[in-house]
Amino acid sequence: MNFPAPSVPLLLAAGLAVLAYGCAPAPVTPPVDPPPPDEEVERLSPRESMSRAEVAAERGQRREAARWFENAADVTDDPGLRQEALLRAAEQWLRVDELEAAATALRRIDLGHLIGDEPIRYRLARAEILFRQGNPAAARIQLTLLPTPPSGWEAEYFELRARIAEQLGQHLAVVRLRSTLEEYLERPSARDRNRQLLWASLARIPIQPLEQLVDEEEVVQGWIDLALLTRAHRLNPHRLGEAMTEWSETYPDHPALDRQVPQILARFQEQFRPPQRIAVMLPLSGDLRDAARAVRDGVLAAYYAAPGERPEITIYDTGGDRQRLLEMVEEAVAAGAEQIIGPLTKGELAALADAGEVAIPVLALNTLDDEMATPSGSLFQFALDPEAEAIAAARHAHALGWRNAVALVPDNAWGERISNAFRQGFEEAPDAEVLQIASYDPGARDFAGPIRSALNLDASDRRYRQLSGTIGQRPHFTPQRRQDVDGIFLAAFPEQARLLRPQIEYHHAQDLPVLATSHVYTGRHDPDRDRDLDGLYFLDGPWMVDAAAAVGEALERAALREVWGDQMDRFARLTALGIDAYRILPYLDILQEYPDEAVEGLTGQLRIREDGHIERTLVPAQFRGGRAFFQPLPPPLPATFEEDFPEPPGLESPLRSNGAEEEPRP
Repeated sequence: MNFPAPSVPLLLAAGLAVLAYGCAPAPVTPPVDPPPPDEEVERLSPRESMSRAEVAAERGQRREAARWFENAADVTDDPGLRQEALLRAAEQWLRVDELEAAATALRRIDLGHLIGDEPIRYRLARAEILFRQGNPAAARIQLTLLPTPPSGWEAEYFELRARIAEQLGQHLAVVRLRSTLEEYLERPSARDRNRQLLWASLARIPIQPLEQLVDEEEVVQGWIDLALLTRAHRLNPHRLGEAMTEWSETYPDHPALDRQVPQILARFQEQFRPPQRIAVMLPLSGDLRDAARAVRDGVLAAYYAAPGERPEITIYDTGGDRQRLLEMVEEAVAAGAEQIIGPLTKGELAALADAGEVAIPVLALNTLDDEMATPSGSLFQFALDPEAEAIAAARHAHALGWRNAVALVPDNAWGERISNAFRQGFEEAPDAEVLQIASYDPGARDFAGPIRSALNLDASDRRYRQLSGTIGQRPHFTPQRRQDVDGIFLAAFPEQARLLRPQIEYHHAQDLPVLATSHVYTGRHDPDRDRDLDGLYFLDGPWMVDAAAAVGEALERAALREVWGDQMDRFARLTALGIDAYRILPYLDILQEYPDEAVEGLTGQLRIREDGHIERTLVPAQFRGGRAFFQPLPPPLPATFEEDFPEPPGLESPLRSNGAEEEPRP
């Protein structure tokens, strides 16, 4: 079927060091002399040890410098010098990521002898250790005990606050903090790096809250407006240029004019090269015909909704046959096709990858199994991958502050894949653990067994029976669920989820958040049946929860439903996949060259990884009143950490943050 056509003080950590040195290459330094024997070290005076430490630090020999500073602390009788040496040792250890050594040095400090800026440096070092140990909320507590900002250490302070806010998912706070940080950065390379990180954080803010933001700081509001217009017009290069001109007139002195604006125009306007001929290869006959037709309909909907001149598009029916696919690829290339959308099945994709590099870019709508060889650079993989969604859910749980989780998954191969992916993603974070995975029979209606197992209610029952036997009575008893878990991950389809959610609450887990993948939602508004899902969180593509950006009236779900009726609702996600596949084609080279860039898709915010996979950033949603709504990220859980450091005098604060509120404005 054819269609026509400044001088910064000694920095605390390697991450902070970039502020001072930007992207400059490291100087070549002579090797430091090896440390002398222990008996000779003991004969060195404290000042000699300090001098050797400073020389080693200047040469970039951080470990040697730290050891010499510690030696000075060991041999001196001067309390002030001892604290200075230990603090400087901790700072050197941090610069080579020796967290335990840095923490040990800090613990040896007698806080009563800290003077000048040493209490500030102590607090910054302590916060840096907690942050790198995977506890950003606890690190943030340390910074609340400092003046805002600490004089002489503003750059380090705002940089660390920004990194903490990034880890906590507080991307607007990152924008504000990095905007403030800029005035304390003297080197152009440091300012440029800071702006790039600010822009990357803006890209992580979902479009709905971004549209509602109004900031009193003109520079911050300029960044927000720039992000909004870029997302709205990135897929329309002509309109993007017009919008950039209007923005530049509104913000004539904005720092983004130096690099971000020219970069955006260069990438999405000057490098924009739409194909003139496209081949679409789908199994339109056979077992997967309904799914393939939904993808095809999405491609055609995007085709007819696109502004300007359209390419020639040819649709091939592969029938799911591997050999037939390979023959059609050769035919399409010979006919002048410049890009291919498809194939849809894993088998066809594997055959294409085995056949070697295709002469033109191929946007496959599935993924290869992990054990298969890395495909050629012209093969991109774009899919609604359940394992990727489970990993995304795990990372979302991190942003919520979960450290311990349990999972409920179906007792089948799909459930095993999902649970493995969730565990993999969740346990990426330090100290995060999936404590238990309980499997349920997807054909059952009573899930008491696996729920009780996951929540450890059977252990509570056993304790009750033991107590009753000991005292010879049966006192009133309410089973107690385990208290060492922050949330439940649920892998389920709608029918099972509607039964599982109320049964989880019945088993004394009303206060535990439940997080799922998109599979719990049919994509249709069905309040009567979905009321049992109220309170459940899940991740999905923005189009499914009315949170998509720059869609256009012709691609609204309501408009397409009028054309295709229930068929569109049944296969809405596959329709969205087809729309995104068509719209992303002209940007494959750009996104591959600039991995920090993304386009706003219906299935998620889309980026290309180094391996050619299209990565989807999903949006959070929640069931309320039987309907699914976009749900911005709620506050993280309160911070917990061991208080193993003493408090420096003069820095105690009556205000203790629990890490749960939004990062305050600098």
